[in-house]
Amino acid sequence: MSESTKELFCQPVYERALLSYCFKSVNNYYTVFSQVSEDDFLRIDHRLLYMILGVLANGVVGRFDSSMVLNEAKKNGILDQIGGYGYINAIIGLELDLNNLSFYISRVLDNSTKYQLYCQLGTNLEMLKDRSKDDDVTSLDLLGKVGNDVMDLSMKSKAVKEATNLADGIDEYIEERRGSPIEYCGMSTGFSILDKRIDGLIPGTLQIVCARPKNGKSTFLSVVSTYVAYELHEPVLYIDTEMSFDQWRSRILSMLSGVEERRIKHGGYSDQEYHNIKQASKVIKSGKLFHEYMPGYSIDKLVTVYKKYKHSEDIKLGVFDYIKSPSNADFKNKKEYQLLGDVTTALKDLAGELDLPIFAANQINRQQDIADSDRILRYADVLMLLKPKTPDEIQQAGISGGTYKLQITDSRRGGTTPEEGIGFNFYKRSLQMTEAKVQVIDYDSGEYKEQENFMYDDDTSDNFNDDKMF
Repeated sequence: MSESTKELFCQPVYERALLSYCFKSVNNYYTVFSQVSEDDFLRIDHRLLYMILGVLANGVVGRFDSSMVLNEAKKNGILDQIGGYGYINAIIGLELDLNNLSFYISRVLDNSTKYQLYCQLGTNLEMLKDRSKDDDVTSLDLLGKVGNDVMDLSMKSKAVKEATNLADGIDEYIEERRGSPIEYCGMSTGFSILDKRIDGLIPGTLQIVCARPKNGKSTFLSVVSTYVAYELHEPVLYIDTEMSFDQWRSRILSMLSGVEERRIKHGGYSDQEYHNIKQASKVIKSGKLFHEYMPGYSIDKLVTVYKKYKHSEDIKLGVFDYIKSPSNADFKNKKEYQLLGDVTTALKDLAGELDLPIFAANQINRQQDIADSDRILRYADVLMLLKPKTPDEIQQAGISGGTYKLQITDSRRGGTTPEEGIGFNFYKRSLQMTEAKVQVIDYDSGEYKEQENFMYDDDTSDNFNDDKMF
């Protein structure tokens, strides 16, 4: 783009102010440098001046002055381009309140983002023209690509680039936790035993529940989604690769009303069924649970939609049903396990970027192993297997112990379960799921906690004895 185009988006007063802050203190320069690049200055003279300050800062100067800048500009033959002695002194002489530095940084970045958006849209227009007659690329693919590019730009414009000193607020944090203990750090799933095991749904983490087909993984995700949306009143986006909105809606109505899904679909309700369904409708209207049917999904589309709803609705939970090869998968150059790993990596990165928990499903094979990809295991913060209990397992705790079990096989925060898992009841007709009243293992018992502490003891405590640290 030409310099004249850049200047259409530039407000020079903000750029001059930032440069003045830099001249006043090298520390100010580093604060600006941590967030503003040379390309964010849209006027060429300001951009060159900022680059000169960068060269001087790399020379470990204690302070900037006009003579240093002039000498550097003369050496590089750009003195006239930066406005000469008079312009530099005018910038240095600006009277500014240090408390307003963040304001000027935000204004310069905002103008730069507007310019980048203009450039991005131009690039996308060229791409659309080039691929307009490509039969292998659908309009949805192109929409996903354009949308993802724009949303990426939006997220970058909000990024906080400064690192945080560990010491900042450390005493307040300790005192707050001392006086206000919490049961678990993340958002509740609606299942109390599970919450304690995984420490809740923590922003930035990826949870994956695995099961054989038709064994309840979608119901499990839906139960968690409805709890977060209607009990915690936090917006949720559920992206579904298998079930259309009409099919999914009847399942949610069944789940919330207790009326069999088949009855909801066929209609002709009894008075009691009608009452229950209307009550479920009121619950649904009380919160925000968004459903996106994406049968032919791509990673670009997936990422774009999550970013869109984070931006527009501030969703607090992302749900993905389920991890499988994308529709535009490159099977010529990649094997299926690599493609599944790509999807998992994208979900993990997205959870971190958007600072929200993502709950996804995956299928396990007949050998009860995770289908095809070790990277699913590697990138999940919590990995769970949902299985029907065997007749012997049901007999062990009785019918009150549930007919299903949820085994937490891997967790970055501890809190896994042994083979017995957490007992669950799964009522398929009304698509409801609850933790069983009777559990084979009492995870709150002192005996189990002592055993668990022994399991997680890696003999590192000796590294932190009183003599060495305190």
